[in-house]
Parts: sequence; structure tokens; C-alpha cells
Amino acid sequence: MNNSQTHMEHYLKYCQNQKRLDAKTLKAYRIDLSQFCTYLGSANLLKISTEMLESFIATLHQKYKPKTVKRKIASLKALFHYFEYKEPIERNPFHKIQVKFRKPVLLPKTIPLHAMEKMLSAMYKQFKSGEREPIRTEQYTDNTATIQQKVSFRESHPYMNLQTVPAYEPSSQ
Repeated sequence: MNNSQTHMEHYLKYCQNQKRLDAKTLKAYRIDLSQFCTYLGSANLLKISTEMLESFIATLHQKYKPKTVKRKIASLKALFHYFEYKEPIERNPFHKIQVKFRKPVLLPKTIPLHAMEKMLSAMYKQFKSGEREPIRTEQYTDNTATIQQKVSFRESHPYMNLQTVPAYEPSSQ
């Protein structure tokens, strides 16, 4: 076991005994820190430069999704904070690194029922005041609704009791 691995094991024991971290968290820390030690090779963990960390973070961005990268960076930040606290290093190399990055926004695959109901009730209020035609929007939203949403939507639909559904020409604005 080299010097870097010894420091890493001391840190993981500290996390287990003092911080009382969950076994799964410790496992994730161990994997993340081992990957970092592998990346470093023979370099001393206590003499890491900001440039080395930036290079490692760039490598992570090429291999992993943003959420995973964020967790791996958090593991390293916690390790170096521990080193600074226990004083084997004088300056945390993360002090001069800005690692904030935007995660991609994932859209939901379906529109939740409460959101659909809220949207349609707002449309009908606008319809009653003469601002909007709900029919065209219903055509689009109806295609994205799940079967359960369609059933509950159809039972409470304002046009269900009518024999014909009123259709309107689009306004030429």
C-alpha cells in the first residue's frame, strides 16, 4: 500500500467511525477515491496541484454524466477538507477551483395529472373570458396523457354532456 492509499484508508476509517457514514456512501467514496489515486499514478496525494485536479475533473466530464461527476468531485472535496482539517496539507487545492456546472434539464415523459388539470382549468377560464380556444390545445395534450389521465379527464370534461362539440376557426391575427 503506497502513501496515497494509506491516507485514503485513514480518511475512510474517519468517515466510518467519526462521521458515521452509511456503508453505501463509504463504498462510493472508496470507488471515487481509488479512481483518483489510479489517475494520479505515483504522484503523492498530499502534493496535488490545482492543475492536476482540473485535469482530472475534465477527464470525469468526458466519461460520466453530470450527476456522477458532481458526486465524485464531492468525494474529493471532502477528502481534501479532511486533509486540511487534520493538517497534512496547508492549503486545500479546491480553494481556487470553481466546479459549478449546469446539469441538463430532463423533461418528464408524461405530464402529471395535477399539472394537466391545472393547465386545462386555466385554459377554460381564458376560454370563458374569450381569450383562448381550448380545442386545439386539448388535441395536443390528449395525445400525451396516459390512459388513467384520459379516463379521469373524459369523465369531467365540460363537453361530455353535449351532443356536438363546438369547433372554432382560428383567429387571423
